[in-house]
Amino acid sequence: MTKITTKALINFLPFSTDYKLDLLESYDSLPQEERSRISELIWNFYFDFYDLKIKENFDKGIKEYQLNSKLPDKNYFGEVVQKTNKEFQKALGSSNETVNLSEVRKSMQQIINEINASKKQPKIQKPS
Repeated sequence: MTKITTKALINFLPFSTDYKLDLLESYDSLPQEERSRISELIWNFYFDFYDLKIKENFDKGIKEYQLNSKLPDKNYFGEVVQKTNKEFQKALGSSNETVNLSEVRKSMQQIINEINASKKQPKIQKPS
């Protein structure tokens, strides 16, 4: 299992793309106290989101049972938790890859800025 980082959670959680990129790009340069506060908020949001997903999957399964006029077995809740865990693991795995892409994007932007800055510098003319 891969290590879940705050940055991976930022990318995983349902924030707008612009907000994610801004937060991911500025996160490491924030003062430690602010990073800790943001990290705590992100992790709390993640656990709330996880609980919400379990409830959503549970309710969806119950509706399916009701449509088929069946009752869930005694293992139903455990199966819902396992299904939700698998969904989150898969999504978090791909968020780690996207976090790395945001690092690449940041590096590329820095290169572009340097190129643009060099274009603005006056050219030195050769003596005739």
